Amino acid sequence: MQIKLTQTLVRQAVAEPGKRVELWDTVLPGLHVRVGNRTKNYYLRYSTPNGPRRNAKIGSAEGLTLAQARDIARSIIGDVAKGEDPAAKTPTKDMALHRYLEEYYIPWVVKNKKAGQNTAIILRNFVEFFGGNKIISDLCRQDIEAWREKMRSRGNKAASINRKYGALRAALNWGVEMEVLPCNPLVSMRGIKTLKETDSEEKIRYLSEEEEERLYRALKERDLEIRRKRRKHNEWCFSRGRGPWPDLDNVAYADSLEPMITISLKTGVRRGTLFRLEWKDVDFGHQVLTVRAEICKTGKSRKIPLSPTALETLGKWKEQQGGRGLVFPSPKTGGVMDNCNSAWTALLRAADIEGFRWHDLRHTFASRLVINGADLNVVRELLGHSDLKMTLRYAHLAPNMKSRTIELLG
Repeated sequence: MQIKLTQTLVRQAVAEPGKRVELWDTVLPGLHVRVGNRTKNYYLRYSTPNGPRRNAKIGSAEGLTLAQARDIARSIIGDVAKGEDPAAKTPTKDMALHRYLEEYYIPWVVKNKKAGQNTAIILRNFVEFFGGNKIISDLCRQDIEAWREKMRSRGNKAASINRKYGALRAALNWGVEMEVLPCNPLVSMRGIKTLKETDSEEKIRYLSEEEEERLYRALKERDLEIRRKRRKHNEWCFSRGRGPWPDLDNVAYADSLEPMITISLKTGVRRGTLFRLEWKDVDFGHQVLTVRAEICKTGKSRKIPLSPTALETLGKWKEQQGGRGLVFPSPKTGGVMDNCNSAWTALLRAADIEGFRWHDLRHTFASRLVINGADLNVVRELLGHSDLKMTLRYAHLAPNMKSRTIELLG
């Protein structure tokens, strides 16, 4: 069947028992989905200049989106145009980890995953540890245990080690799925279990009320200093007959740092999400902030009610900033902000706050809700956690929750 494939159509496609269905894409000729009773895979049919038609398996429709499948298909078509035959390639068990990551997986993960650059850094650290010529099929339990021990010696916690190991395992699984690798040695490796993560209460860092007061005091002092410098600069420009920079004395904020911190504290959004928020995501009428799936770490959209403070902050910032495009654009490029590390570090120093990251503003948001009696499942929905286990890290902050629950019995 030829049809314009959509993600919904691919997801809902099923086959009758004992039969196979093929859905052919009209957008990218040759791309099709084979739907069996237990499998659902993307394929590309192509023809070599002097050869027969062949089918190249792209990957599982459960693991790849339609957009990703089309990108890979276009890449295969490009290889064919160069005279290469993808179907003639057979997985080699002697491929070096470095070569596989740099030629196959890292280009794909950087292009298709929001955290692709961070994943690439993690994987390259594996190459640095194992050596550039380490053959994937030669990876053994002793290698992984030695790597874990090295991570422990560097102060990495169990959760961090598990996450990095998971990145390597996922990378090799992708190679098997794409038929670049014959197998993933980590899957069949005996004795390698997920490290037990200790109680994470100690990992949660949130602002005390006194620290928050110091933080905002430092923000106000910073704001005044920026305005003072702007006035001084414009006086200098005026004395030399030059055009002044925009006046900051009649706007609510000298720059975006204070509203960004306030919105982080009052909504709990991650910093990467904050940088990608657009004004279309802010519904002042219904007092709701929409976190779109494409800017959310979990890939699922959610709505966060806006508190009076958040609404007031966004209202003033919209009036000042113009209310189009990104809520917090980069002051240098106008595009998505890369970071605000220098300003953040200087602010913490001025506020005399130690051991505090931007992500801890999210912890502060969640902690304040739990301390004030919020239901953990509601907190989970506001934070966008896919698993309640992540939210349970805050449970210890509500020591009277069990007592209040039992009181419901009368």
